[in-house]
Amino acid sequence: MRKFPPVMRWSLIVTIVFPFVAAKVHSCNGHCGTFEKDEHLLLQRKNGAGVKRVKKSKNSTDAVALALAGGGFLAHSTLSGIFVGLATLIDLQELLRNVEVIVTASAAGWFVGQLAYSVNFLNFFESMVQQPEKAGELYDTGWVQKFLLSLLSDKNSKQRPIFTTTEIQQVKAAIEDLKADKNFISVDEDFLELLVQLYWASNEGENRTWIEYIEAVMGPTSGGDLTDKTTLGSPVNGWAEGKTLLVGTSLAAPGDHGPGSCHDRDASGWICIGPSNPPALIYGNVTTVAYRCNTKTRPLAVWSPAVFSVVMGNGPNQPAPRTFCPSCDNMSVTYDSSTLGSTKTSISTFTYDSNTPMVAVMAAGSAFLGELITLRLFDAQDLMFVAKKLSYWIEEIPFVGKFFGTWLQSRLFDTLITQFPVFSMTAATSATTFREGAAFVRQLDLTAGKLSEEAFQSLAQRRLVAYADAGLSDNSAIGHAVASGLNNVVSMLYTGLSNLERLLGGMKSDSPLVNVFGLNFCPFCYSNFQVFAQDVSTVRKMYSQLKDLTLPETSQLESVRIGTLSLTTVDCPYFGVEAGRNISLHIISITSRTGIGGISYQEYQILVQELVDAFRDPVNRPLSGEVLSWLGVHI
Repeated sequence: MRKFPPVMRWSLIVTIVFPFVAAKVHSCNGHCGTFEKDEHLLLQRKNGAGVKRVKKSKNSTDAVALALAGGGFLAHSTLSGIFVGLATLIDLQELLRNVEVIVTASAAGWFVGQLAYSVNFLNFFESMVQQPEKAGELYDTGWVQKFLLSLLSDKNSKQRPIFTTTEIQQVKAAIEDLKADKNFISVDEDFLELLVQLYWASNEGENRTWIEYIEAVMGPTSGGDLTDKTTLGSPVNGWAEGKTLLVGTSLAAPGDHGPGSCHDRDASGWICIGPSNPPALIYGNVTTVAYRCNTKTRPLAVWSPAVFSVVMGNGPNQPAPRTFCPSCDNMSVTYDSSTLGSTKTSISTFTYDSNTPMVAVMAAGSAFLGELITLRLFDAQDLMFVAKKLSYWIEEIPFVGKFFGTWLQSRLFDTLITQFPVFSMTAATSATTFREGAAFVRQLDLTAGKLSEEAFQSLAQRRLVAYADAGLSDNSAIGHAVASGLNNVVSMLYTGLSNLERLLGGMKSDSPLVNVFGLNFCPFCYSNFQVFAQDVSTVRKMYSQLKDLTLPETSQLESVRIGTLSLTTVDCPYFGVEAGRNISLHIISITSRTGIGGISYQEYQILVQELVDAFRDPVNRPLSGEVLSWLGVHI
């Protein structure tokens, strides 16, 4: 069995652990502000009075594209708070009437998918709009608690506890002690939270797929009317009819020297830690099955921007309106087997029509840790080595203790072999493309990577590929929004300018997931692509001139910045963007103390309430009105 040398083992541990150990742990003060209802405004909203609509034709240069950034449960709760707050000022149908294109990155797709395809979720959304002073409480009971309940059931709906009662008490006590220590700042709370979610994904030794995880997120929280049978062409709620939905993802395409490769000419760092030309590992243990990609037209990005697309409400059997991966045309793919050699194929086009399962698409767009497909996590000895080292490290954290470390060691192995990338392969219909891809990879697990010659050739003929989180190529969703051809883009960001900066001039072709001075860990990194001519310093100055909503004392929400940046495009073939276009980028930028999810789920209801209150507050009416004007609505 293959063993890593100590240096490689420790670099792997650093790669997994380091991103989580830099941020402060923030505690929740439980503050939720409320406002008295503005009866006159609510009456206007109900009757449509006082609303001036700007009608836009389909070809209008003033048409609007929404770009909704990713960010796990933080993205879902933030979007819920923003849209509920705005919908208290004007009906949702009117609010989004002039929006022609909606682009999502990562978990933003969960929110839009539910709002568009689920009647039950739309009714739940409207209940928050009708009772805005209770929006946070309703979000907790109507969404968060439903998701948490799903964690207590396996995929066969048999009730089982994630932890025993005693273990739950120990975990809660450790976390509360951790939060109570005001001087403890050496570990990011998200790290502990994500471990709990990843434990669920492993399901006590039964390998889950990321699609199954997203089904457990979106299904129960939409009242059961979103299933694996829901497709992109399924009926949608009235507000979404005729709008183009673009769901961003990142095609795992290692093998070339483009953005996200340590050997790209504009890569960050001076020393490459990773291998020079790593493959995408479909299966890796004693035997390996992998693939590499390249094109003749340009260096292919390790994480290539791609987008699933549909005109919502047009029904089944409709072709995708957008090119799936602009930089992947005529892509060459070489499949390697350690026992059978190599075989090559080419992919001229990707076909995902309106029969593609909607929840699977959202999973492909939010495949958290999909980048692990480029790490050589081989045999059980190596994985158990990592699990033990991480558990020892966890035990050293004050107030966490031996219980959590022991639990981690016993469960992390199963977590690491969970199918985090989302696999797809050519099928008779796009309705089964993801299901058959996952089944093929699962069969490889069962046979320890052993393939017949016939099965190996079928792997190439059917073009098995993997997808990872959209955030690896564009977590802002702005790149695909600009590529849609619209020049008015309304962007919702949750971490300041960091995601937008990856599209600006002066950036390296990658951003590190592991930030160690002088070292490059690619392909375990973000791929960056310049879309705009302006550089980072110029845009930061522009951003500093934007206006902030006035906030009362808050425990989660830190700032809401609103304004417009005037930017100019450059040629970016990775997104299919041409140079010389003038883009009005309208920004709602949210910063908060809230994490992306895991344990402190009570914080999401607070964030939702604070956002709703901020957009409803009469003192913020001018800026709320400015946001509505971007959407072609004036009240």
